[in-house]
Amino acid sequence: MDTRIALTRADAATGGIADGGDGAAKGAAIGAVQHESEEFWPIYRAYRSEVDKATDQVVELVLEYADQYPVIPEEKAREMLEQYLKVEARLVKLKEKYLKKIGKVIPAPKVFRFAQVDNRLDLATRVGIASALPILGTDKAAPAKQN
Repeated sequence: MDTRIALTRADAATGGIADGGDGAAKGAAIGAVQHESEEFWPIYRAYRSEVDKATDQVVELVLEYADQYPVIPEEKAREMLEQYLKVEARLVKLKEKYLKKIGKVIPAPKVFRFAQVDNRLDLATRVGIASALPILGTDKAAPAKQN
């Protein structure tokens, strides 16, 4: 993995399962009992692995954007937007897939609490990434090609 992606993720992330970060927060928030936890955590780890791969693609786009800022050609901006939308759609599908799996091992109220906590921690990561980037100004964008 690109070193810049790893550093960006580390800077933006709230922590991992092993160090008591978002994994511990999520475990405490859902209130899973022992037999639920034993089935939940392997599913969660697989989910987080897939989400991290997709999030790495967003980070790659962010880094590419930062490299080209402040002038991003029209065609490149469209390409990046298309890639971004594909990653966002993939993330939604992953959540749907894994929330169903988690729902088979813990009760629905706990799944919903997990989804809330997961969303909040993902938002914290996104805010960290977004706050490090300048907003592309309309006056600095490359002019659109006239046909």
